[in-house]
Amino acid sequence: MKNLSIRLKATLWYTVALIFVVAMTYFMIIFVSNQVLQKTVRDSLIETVEDNVDEVEFFDSIEDIDLSSDVDHFAVYGDGYLEVDDDFLDAVNEVYTALYYADGTMLYGENPVAREVAALDFIDAQVQTITIDGTLYYVFDRQLVQEGLEGLWLRGVVSETQGRSQMEDISRLSLILLPSLVVLAAVGGYLVARRALRPIQQISEAASQISQGDDLKKRIDLGKGKDELHQLADSFNEMFARLDTAFEVEQQFTSDASHELRTPHDGDHGPVRVLSGGAPDGGGVSAGSGGDSASGAEDVPAHQRYAGLRPAGATYRAVPKGVGGFDGAGLLHL
Repeated sequence: MKNLSIRLKATLWYTVALIFVVAMTYFMIIFVSNQVLQKTVRDSLIETVEDNVDEVEFFDSIEDIDLSSDVDHFAVYGDGYLEVDDDFLDAVNEVYTALYYADGTMLYGENPVAREVAALDFIDAQVQTITIDGTLYYVFDRQLVQEGLEGLWLRGVVSETQGRSQMEDISRLSLILLPSLVVLAAVGGYLVARRALRPIQQISEAASQISQGDDLKKRIDLGKGKDELHQLADSFNEMFARLDTAFEVEQQFTSDASHELRTPHDGDHGPVRVLSGGAPDGGGVSAGSGGDSASGAEDVPAHQRYAGLRPAGATYRAVPKGVGGFDGAGLLHL
């Protein structure tokens, strides 16, 4: 992790957090959707049975029935006749409805698990459940109370798998969309992080170029802005400007000093005259421009003449005239 760039670290943590959120979202979708779908299945069962209550009618005489309709089913019941709309047989959202006698005998309709649910008593307007071969079924009964329909029941049955198929569709769609969302968000996050951290990279590159190329006049150009990175860049630019000024002053001072040391001055290192009789008292050394020698003196190189006069262990060096308050010859006792 220490060797990774900041933008890559930010993208990695962002992606991990997003994966966690997406995973939690997926499980919440599955859980909530399952609950909602199961409720939807029960509501669909109730709605279908309630609608079919109106599809069953009783007539005292056959003459009262419109026999021209070929979509209805007719049956003799008690002292009259039953007319059942053919739509009654349609399995609406896999909800099957059948017409029963009170003793549990099916009179008309369709029920794929009629034998298994026969053990359930009729309970008006109440949803019951029964598990058959590991599959949960919802059962809803309605007692017919219209005139002539006494003793008849409508029973609707639906399997929970009706909602399971929809759950599979939701799950499949979620497994496609959510990972795609993670990938798009990760790529987008990386691009945003790279753009946001680009000023830091520019600052680093500028500092590196300055340290390697001694170009203190280079500046960090981030454009206009007032955020923290722009303030940091401005601080670096001010620091570079001050360093540039300081180095220019130092270079100018060094150049001036070098020029002064390389340029000779009049009378700085004239010949030294020494009396042949030995070291004079305090005034045996004099500076001149090479005129006539005093009585008993001889012209010899300064360093040779002075060597015989300096005390043992003393050190001398040549200095320009006027330096350190010394206005005599170009040798100074250290």
